[in-house]
Amino acid sequence: MVKNGLVYILLLSIVILQGCNSSNEENSEGKTFSTFEEAVDYYEEKAGENLVLVETIKGDFLLLTEAHGDYFSVGEIQETDEHYVARKLTASFDISTVRGNTEAKAIIELNMPNSNTNYFVALGTDHIETFLPFSEERTFEVFAEKDIEHASSVVKSYKKLK
Repeated sequence: MVKNGLVYILLLSIVILQGCNSSNEENSEGKTFSTFEEAVDYYEEKAGENLVLVETIKGDFLLLTEAHGDYFSVGEIQETDEHYVARKLTASFDISTVRGNTEAKAIIELNMPNSNTNYFVALGTDHIETFLPFSEERTFEVFAEKDIEHASSVVKSYKKLK
């Protein structure tokens, strides 16, 4: 009886330890992957209608997502040790007030979790010529300063994934 109990405890310990070492464990810190491409693919599967991958001049990778018409969120892919973590940085929020007004902008301030870097993601309509294309009706730009009228873009490159 004692022998069976020890075997049970040993097996349970192995299962728990294996779960703790899972490379694809998802928690409040995001989901971990062995390659950058796997992290992007994972985020792309979960994204809504529009997804743009942005690399900043500081080497950060932001994921801009629009889902269900007017709900927008920002995520990131961060390299940690030998892994890549995909995580959502903001809640989804309604940006429908931006539509149809050439002067209207939604500005989202991001405090990057593992650095002292702040970004300001600005969304506008397709009439804002200095912004980059996000979807058929929206444009975007990423700045390091809140005063976007006088700030310079920090976008090194971007790629429309969806």
